[in-house]
Amino acid sequence: MKGKRVIVSAAAVLAAAAIALCLWTLLESRADIAKPPELGEGALDMVLIDIEDPDAASHYHVNTLGVYVLAVDQRSQAYAAGVRSGDRIVSANGVPVTSSGEFGLLRAELEPSAALEMVLERSQGEESLTVTLVENPPAAGKEE
Repeated sequence: MKGKRVIVSAAAVLAAAAIALCLWTLLESRADIAKPPELGEGALDMVLIDIEDPDAASHYHVNTLGVYVLAVDQRSQAYAAGVRSGDRIVSANGVPVTSSGEFGLLRAELEPSAALEMVLERSQGEESLTVTLVENPPAAGKEE
């Protein structure tokens, strides 16, 4: 009988330790959420998703495969230029975009203050827009 009590006690201690670890992890992660993210130099601050097969297209309720904007930060230059969640990126600076990695490479080749011409597909058709990237000034209290 004593053996069962030890097992139950050990299980209770392990469960308490697991709960404590989860709470500590949650509190640590909330510290990151509490402060707003800093936008990077010339950042577009978009979350892109590659829709590569009909099942994924069905899941996201789209008809065309390609690279879609899942989210865009409302403080970003992309949002200011008119990029919105749900847009499909057709091309960037005249180059067809077939993957988010390809788009990232095109973006990486640009200077922080360059212009990026994008053709986007929306429910009402294709739209061209230009995102002018800007270098962000150093944050208050930071020196270069």
